[in-house]
Amino acid sequence: MITNTITQLKKNWILISVCLFAIAISLINVENNLIQGLLETIILALLTYLGIRIANYLSLQKDVDEIINEKILENSLNVLKVEDVGLIQNFYKKEAIDQVFRNCLKWYNTALADTCSNFIHNCFDVIQKDFNYNVTIFQKQITQELSYHRLFLKDQSTQPIEMTCCFILSENELDKQLNNNSFFFREELKDTTLRDTILNILKNTNLDDTQKKNEILNNIKASFKFELFINNKSISVQNITLKYPVDYKYFTLSAIVPKEDIKSAEHMEKYTGYKGKIKCTYNYPESDTFYCVFANPTLVTSDTNTELFRITIDGSTGINPSQVKTMTFLPIAKDKYQLESGINYFCFKAKESILPRSGICFSW
Repeated sequence: MITNTITQLKKNWILISVCLFAIAISLINVENNLIQGLLETIILALLTYLGIRIANYLSLQKDVDEIINEKILENSLNVLKVEDVGLIQNFYKKEAIDQVFRNCLKWYNTALADTCSNFIHNCFDVIQKDFNYNVTIFQKQITQELSYHRLFLKDQSTQPIEMTCCFILSENELDKQLNNNSFFFREELKDTTLRDTILNILKNTNLDDTQKKNEILNNIKASFKFELFINNKSISVQNITLKYPVDYKYFTLSAIVPKEDIKSAEHMEKYTGYKGKIKCTYNYPESDTFYCVFANPTLVTSDTNTELFRITIDGSTGINPSQVKTMTFLPIAKDKYQLESGINYFCFKAKESILPRSGICFSW
């Protein structure tokens, strides 16, 4: 297609040269009116034909440019192991996409893979590293423990940095909060009794009273056990801030990360961050699904499969692990991850980084 375009361009220059030559001859004083009229007719015909050819060329060139861009996009998606174009458009900044495509045009066929790799590392505000997520369902309770290094772009991180966990009290709210990069952890509390208890506490809360605030947090903790850690150090209730919107659709628990616990990321000079962990235990209603979501891009730096997630289902729950079905939503090749199962557990391992909003659904 591109070769044909170049050929067309050469032909157009030939026509332009012929036309200019005919015009030059016509400017010479020709006494024969017949020859003069013939030259003018030839010039008019050449100009008309040339105009049509140029219009066709411009249209063709636009098509070629679109084909080149589509080819670059296709190669970019292949490098990123993504099949859905919408995924790229939804999860990446438009400015970053434009920059990548410009770079691809400049170094096409030579540095495409490197460009896409830099694209991933530089267009995310937040990245998860050393991700470790463990879930245990025992009788009618669920215990979750999540830890990872939370990394920020240095020029976009602000002081003070907070570790914030979000707990959903309303249906259809979780998906919205998954788009909020400020949260270390998000979870929907599905047990109606637990929801009502916490809602009742929040609606009778005066956050201006510090002593009352600590009492409220302790009351919440009585029915909803939680503990926050920063750099493996437990955060006391006195240092945890409780917030919630006026519609009570969710509440957040946050703690300021001490400056001494904020460090530059190893081998990632543009990022800084901290190591956080949350443990929580609460009533879990009879449910037929559990969904593990990687809300932010999750880095995997090892060439071997690294365990990122494990769910253990105790026999006392009445759930038969052998009948549990899994469905993955992962934009990586099947040979780049592994989903293992045992007598009462499932674990997910990967050796490639995970794009945001990917996940695994367990149903029984």
